[in-house]
Amino acid sequence: MTDIPALAERLDDAARTGCAVPRISDASPLDLQDAYRIRTQLVDRRLARGENLVGLKLGPCTAAGMAGLGLSAPLEGRLTDAMDLTARGRIDLAAFVAPRAEVEIAFRLAPAALTGEMPADPRDAVEAVAVALEIADSRYPDFSFGLPDLVADNCCAAGFALGPWLPPASLSPAFSLGGRGMRLRIDGAIVDSAGTDDVLGDPWAMAVHGLALARQAGTGARILLSGSPIAPRPLAAGQVVQAEIDGFGSIVLAVDGPAGA
Repeated sequence: MTDIPALAERLDDAARTGCAVPRISDASPLDLQDAYRIRTQLVDRRLARGENLVGLKLGPCTAAGMAGLGLSAPLEGRLTDAMDLTARGRIDLAAFVAPRAEVEIAFRLAPAALTGEMPADPRDAVEAVAVALEIADSRYPDFSFGLPDLVADNCCAAGFALGPWLPPASLSPAFSLGGRGMRLRIDGAIVDSAGTDDVLGDPWAMAVHGLALARQAGTGARILLSGSPIAPRPLAAGQVVQAEIDGFGSIVLAVDGPAGA
């Protein structure tokens, strides 16, 4: 029998200490049902320490990424306020195992969208959008995992920083999220780029998917991170990492070291 509490504790300790632990499936088979139970208890441990649920990270956001994991829809990980690096403006590598940066779209859901009837138009549920810099971190060695291990580890949720919030109607053209360049910079140089159309073909489709999941997660889950069509990039001490989306602006984090074990 899978010891759910013990495995949740192991992954929680790994996240708190920045020290990798063996993949759960290396010791014994892990099915998705047990993986979700581990994820639930893992997040519950954070909430018991006083953290608050603030949103969800979604992904993969591309057909290729989902096919690689045998998925027909994106997964979700839970975000807490302790993961929000926006105000700090820095990421401390010692607090992570092997963090990687991704550029994404953030949606902020209106409170009523989480409790009332499901809006017919997803744009009615979203009160603001922003560029997001997600810090993904696997608690397993070498950022290597299968689907159940990924789910148990809260889908690598570790940190995020947000650019300025913008009402969707203020974008030009209004409410249009398509056709925008997404770039990840390190020390000012573009290291990878993609387009917002690469997010499920239309980022609003990810908002629809995330809204349904957020309504299940609870009223605190107002932030949705879209997932990134750009591969996660490892970070090193002394770097400055920047995410930018055309028309959204940018968000920057300085990287402090050394990295965790």
